[in-house]
Order: sequence, then C-alpha cells, then structure tokens
Amino acid sequence: MGIFRAIGIAYRTTWQSPQFYVLVVAAMQLILILVAIPLIRLLYQLVLVETGLGSIAYDRISHVLGNPLADVTLLLIAIVAVIAIVAELAILFILASHDQSGETTSFRLVLWQLWETITKLAHPQGLLMIIYLILLLPLGQFGLTSILTKKVAVPPFISEELSKTPSSSLLYSAALLVISYLNLRLVFTLPVLATTTSGVWRSFVTSWRLTRWRSLRILGLLVALGFL
Repeated sequence: MGIFRAIGIAYRTTWQSPQFYVLVVAAMQLILILVAIPLIRLLYQLVLVETGLGSIAYDRISHVLGNPLADVTLLLIAIVAVIAIVAELAILFILASHDQSGETTSFRLVLWQLWETITKLAHPQGLLMIIYLILLLPLGQFGLTSILTKKVAVPPFISEELSKTPSSSLLYSAALLVISYLNLRLVFTLPVLATTTSGVWRSFVTSWRLTRWRSLRILGLLVALGFL
C-alpha cells in the first residue's frame, strides 16, 4: 500500500464518525489525567518515603535500586504506566479495525477487546512491553505518542556528557539511530496486539516481519502525517 493510499484510508475511516473519535480520545485523555497520572504520582511519593529521599536524582539511583520495597513500587509504576498507555492507544486501533472491516461496534465489545488486550500483558513477556513503551517508544517518538511518555527523554547531563568528544558523540548518535530503527520495525506491535489473538512476543515478531524492507516507506508515511 502506498503512502497516499494509506493516508486516504485513515482519513476516510476517521471521518466516518469524527465526533465519536474525538469523544473517545477526549475520554481516554481524561481518564489518564484523573486516574493514571495521580496513581503514578502517589506510587512515586511512596518510593520517596521508602527510600527517605526528597527526590530521585541520577546520583541516587543506586540507593533507590538497593531498596527492595522501592524496586517493587517502581515496578508497579511501570505496570500502571504500561496498562494506561496500552489502553489509550489500543482502543483507537480496535475502533479503526471495526470501521475498516465494516463490523458493528458497541461499547461493550470494545471494552471486552480492550480487556483481552490488557490481560495479554499478564505474562513474563509483558516485561518486554514495559521496555518498549516506557523506554524505546518515547525515545524514538515514531508514530505513537502518549501524554504519559511525552516528557521521557535522555537526561541532559547524559547527552551533554556524551557530546563532549567526537567518539562519544558518534556513539550517542549511533544509539539514537538504532533506537529510531527499532521503533520503525516495531511500529505495528500494539495494533497487532489489540486487533488479533497474538500475544506480546508474537506481536513483536509480526511487526518485525510486516516492516521488513518497508522501513523507508513507513518513515515516509509518518513524515507525511507529521505535516498534516
């Protein structure tokens, strides 16, 4: 499928019921703001209490990781964030899948599919989704974004330190290129997870297969969408 055809299908799908999509996006953002973000902040404060710190700076990370209770709480933060991000994005993929296939959409059916998608994370493979959604995806910012990850970035002190010498600057740039490439190859992971019976690992594998020899086309599509 060409770039312009893909954009055309996306446009027609969305504008079949634009008000509905706007309401769904607004509702998901509201849930994140009123539920997910306050819960994550509460758990973060619990980490500070457990470690006796006023804030978590880069030079105190070893102190935090050395506290088992704080480690469990950090894992809970990651789990809450992943569930929230998956719910935010998966519901859009589910709705688009129904519209494109001509299936009847109901609130109950969408919630059921969303629940099935989230339960797939209750597996050791779900740890891969934590790495992908909280670390890899935010640093690449290709196609998929969430208000929970929009401020995730390489800390300034790290990027500044790595830019001091030509060799370290080259290494830093190479790492960013690798992250960007991985994001392109894994861009279909969440759509596959949400709209098929595939589990976490199979969704990663399927996205990798679907994007084989198509990275430049997908990059062109995302760049084109960025100008719309």
